[in-house]
Amino acid sequence: MMVALQKAIYQRLVSQLSYPVYDSVPDGATFPYIVIGEDIGSDYSTKDFHGGDVVATIHIFSDYKGAKEAKEIADAVVETLNDDINIENLSLASLRLENLRVFEEPERIWHAVVQMRFKVFKSA
Repeated sequence: MMVALQKAIYQRLVSQLSYPVYDSVPDGATFPYIVIGEDIGSDYSTKDFHGGDVVATIHIFSDYKGAKEAKEIADAVVETLNDDINIENLSLASLRLENLRVFEEPERIWHAVVQMRFKVFKSA
């Protein structure tokens, strides 16, 4: 379930945004970029459906002199993922922004963390 969700998030971000999207950041990557990060999942099954409740974390890194670029990209990520997203072999029951944080890392790198909650299911 989580692999299918990560694939769907990656495909959506790559097709809609003009920033590099990584699972693992390569050496020498240039800013800004997006990283698909950690997930937190729990069971969302019923008698009739097998499902999951997953909070997917997306990181944005920017070396812009201020938080503006990281915030703009974070907003674009949320807007892009809030559209109907196709997840292989799963149906989306609900989707919402769980959390969004923007802060400065050492060496003047801005870091935005977007957490989106996906409730997905497939027929039993």
